[in-house]
Order: sequence, then structure tokens, then C-alpha cells
Amino acid sequence: MARQSNPTTYAIYSQWTKQPDDDTGFRVEADSPEDALEVARRRGAAWGLGYSKQYIGLVAKPLLVSNPPWVTTLLSRNFTFLEEHSKPEWLPKLEKVKATKSKLTASMPELGCGAYGCVLNTLTPSVVLKVTTDDTEAEFAGTLSKDLAAKICVKYYQVVELAEKHKGRKTYLLWRESADHVGKIGDVLGAAASNLINEQHALAQAAFAALHAGDDATEPLAAWVENVEAMGAQTEVPELHALGRGFAKIYRDQGIFFGDVHDGNVGAVTRGKKTEWVITDPGHVAVVNQ
Repeated sequence: MARQSNPTTYAIYSQWTKQPDDDTGFRVEADSPEDALEVARRRGAAWGLGYSKQYIGLVAKPLLVSNPPWVTTLLSRNFTFLEEHSKPEWLPKLEKVKATKSKLTASMPELGCGAYGCVLNTLTPSVVLKVTTDDTEAEFAGTLSKDLAAKICVKYYQVVELAEKHKGRKTYLLWRESADHVGKIGDVLGAAASNLINEQHALAQAAFAALHAGDDATEPLAAWVENVEAMGAQTEVPELHALGRGFAKIYRDQGIFFGDVHDGNVGAVTRGKKTEWVITDPGHVAVVNQ
């Protein structure tokens, strides 16, 4: 898992004016002037700013002008780190990009936010960036998600831990497969689909509570398994067959139990020519010794 260093902040500004406060300038963080120039060239190409040759001046100001939400602030402080540790096409999609008095201002619209963070578009439509303080999801994304016996979760491509914390919690960047209709399965497939997911969730919560308390979870786990197997066989919402069967297969083959999947963290992905309903946020996951 990549972690941050503490590079120097440089000002990049136009070769024509040689003025660090010129409206065409912006700031980057890098370990050397040469690295700063390379970052500027990549950014100029990605954002259509047209930079080719720059002069450099040392400064000590933020890379981006921050908006109040903590996710935007976190990304603005760590944007160069993102550039260094992700593919260029996986950078957050910026809107309303404007250079003003050597500061780069931009909007980073969020696709949706939850208790632990937010999801943002990247420059690649099929990949989104999740900024989160949920260490459980970060651990799952970096380990268990890669070898699941059934592909019922979004694909995670990269996990990065930032040095900065939010309210005392570690912060992570998760690049994952994009999903549509997240939290809207009932709108797309009907109320029966939401009911199936949420009935499963109620049984899963009971089993997870028993596991968390150290109680005998044999019966609640068996009830959950019976429910997801029924989901995989019912005829009312065939679109959920793969999810139900996948729950059961992963648990039986690997002992991995999903304890917090509800209709708010299920979405649709397109794989090949097929639409599949998958888990977009695993929530509480436990590995059970059977």
C-alpha cells in the first residue's frame, strides 16, 4: 500500500511572463524542480492547459483552493500524491478548472457520500475514486476482494493509504469499478428486489451481531445461508440469482461472510454485454471458521 512523503511545493508559471502571480500559473508538489516540471506537463496535457515550458519559483501554499467539504479539502492537499501513485487517467475529474493568481481552482463533484466518505468520477468513466475513512473496506479491497470465489463485488484496482487523518481516523483512496443505480435497485427492478436484499440484510445483521459478541452464531448464519440460497433460486427477480448464489458460494468455499449488504450498497455494473447487480460497499465482513 503506497504512503506519502513530504515533497517541496513549487509554483509553475508561464514562460512568457516569468511572474509567479500570473493568472496562468499553478502549484505542484515534487521532490525536485525537474519532477515539478514533469508534473506540470502531465497536468497541462490532462486538463488542456497547454503548458510546455515553465519557470519555477519556490512557494509554500496549497496546490488547490479548497472547498469546505473534508473530502475535497483532503484531495486538494494531496493532489500531487494522487498523480504520483495512480494512473493519469484515474485522476479525479475536475470541472470548472481555472487558474487565478497562481492558484488552480476547480470543482470535484461527488457522485455520492456516506458515513465514511465520498465517491468521485475519474477521467475514466469505468473507474471511480472513493475517499474513505473505512479501514474495513480498505482492508477488504486490498486483500479479500481479489480472490473471491464469485465476482459479486465491484472490482477494486488500487488502494492507497494517505498520511493525513480525518477526525482521528486513517484516510484511504480506493479506485474501483464504476456502478450505476447504486441505492436504487428498487426503482430499477421493483420493490421485490429491495425486499429480497433487505430480508437478507436483517438475517446477516443478526448473524454478525452474534459473531461480534462472541456468541454461538451457528443458527443465525445457517438462516442467512438458507436465505441467500433462496435468493439464488427464486423466480420473481432473476437478476439477483448471481448475487444470492455468490453469497452462498463465497461463504461455503472461503468462509467469507458479508454482514452489512443492504439495498443502499448494491449497484449495476456492465461486464462484457451483461448487466450484473453487485456489492458496491462490502460493509462489515467477517471470515468465519466453519
